[in-house]
Amino acid sequence: MLKPSKYEWDEWVSSAGEAGQNHADDESMLTGPETMEVLATALPPVTPSDHVRSRLMASLGQRSRFEWLADTVATMLDVARDKALAYLENIDVPSQWQASPFSGVSLIHVEGGSAVGAAITGFVRIEPGFVFPEHSHLGDESVLVVQGTIVLSGDRTARPGDVLMADNTIEHEVAQGNGPPLIYLAVVRKGIVIDGQVFSPDHPDM
Repeated sequence: MLKPSKYEWDEWVSSAGEAGQNHADDESMLTGPETMEVLATALPPVTPSDHVRSRLMASLGQRSRFEWLADTVATMLDVARDKALAYLENIDVPSQWQASPFSGVSLIHVEGGSAVGAAITGFVRIEPGFVFPEHSHLGDESVLVVQGTIVLSGDRTARPGDVLMADNTIEHEVAQGNGPPLIYLAVVRKGIVIDGQVFSPDHPDM
């Protein structure tokens, strides 16, 4: 069963700061993956050319830079792994993204299996400085972070590979954290409500 994860980032940053000031011997804290991620997000994002991306993926033996998420996507969408991987590959194809009714937000609609037949299913991209507006849920929602940092109402954050769950009692907005555009997969059962307007699975904008 997919479970949401939680990180105590404030506590980690405080600990890292104290270690730096005291010249701690534990170099792993300064060279660990969390530190590298903080440093990476401090740099301006650069989109590689298709040629560079293809060479990099080939060197890693992968079809897509998001291939490591294929099993989770397949489970969430109730589709075969190959189909999930094809969906992930489309993330890097600009023509696949469609404008949404909300500024700075674009969408890729995908088809799921019978288990998610009555749900909105697709990838959402939020550009730096924008948010997916505050909304309530008509049913359960599952979100997989694919790229960037997701910031929910209440300052809860999550990073690539994290799965977040929300039920119909939750009302929140979704913001993009520091770094590259936020991309996540959303499976929203029955739909959402924004400013009194219902966006159901058969809504043309969803």
